[in-house]
Amino acid sequence: MVLTINELKSVAAKMTEALKVDFVNFNSSFFRRRLLYCFDKMTVRKLSEVDALLSDKQKSDTLLYHMLVAGTEMFRDPGFWRSLKRQLASKNKQLRIWIPELTNCYELYSLLIFLDANGFTADVTVNTSSQRVIDEVKTMVIPTVTDELNKANFERLEINKSYDSYVESSEDKTQIKLRQGMLNNVVFKNRWFMNELPGKYDLILMRNILLTYNKPLHERAVASLVGSLDSKGLLALGIKELPLLKTTMFSAIDAEESIYGRMN
Repeated sequence: MVLTINELKSVAAKMTEALKVDFVNFNSSFFRRRLLYCFDKMTVRKLSEVDALLSDKQKSDTLLYHMLVAGTEMFRDPGFWRSLKRQLASKNKQLRIWIPELTNCYELYSLLIFLDANGFTADVTVNTSSQRVIDEVKTMVIPTVTDELNKANFERLEINKSYDSYVESSEDKTQIKLRQGMLNNVVFKNRWFMNELPGKYDLILMRNILLTYNKPLHERAVASLVGSLDSKGLLALGIKELPLLKTTMFSAIDAEESIYGRMN
């Protein structure tokens, strides 16, 4: 399917109104690629099918699910997790943590294992625009294809615990699940984070999401995230997102690993 600029704008406007996510202000090249990917996955052949798709709750959530760019491994960027351990070491309290846009299990499961392995306790709030992501995460199933990579990344965190102590294999070894009870302190919200009432968090994990936005939405999103930080809270972003940020909003805690604090 070939889409003109006007057709893309029309679809973005319809999706924004129906799904309450500001697709109008997504990066235009990303939106085009991702939309065509979604149409292919959902066998949408004509633009005339979009209205019916958006009016169907299940199909519209599937569209949201495919619009999200899913992660591919646990403990991605081990240097980031090692740095985060150092930054959190002085916070001797029950942490308040927010993941504003979860795309699949990897970031959340990594965070939960990281917290437990290092002796941190936390209440974790997770937002995602797709209910299907929540449903999949709650199964606690970890894709077997990434198991060896997950284990190797975990070993690079330099923690005196075993990755295998946090996962359980089925008897036939075809399925790996997160250990029971790991989701006990997690609250899931099926809302786009920009529609969320601001809270105050000690840590916000929003890595490699902002790249999908255009500059105005990027700046609004960062302002919202910084506004949701505790006075000594940490904001973790993707490394490639740094050039797009307004430095007046935050100060670098560890610029190499893209961990920032609010400018007080």
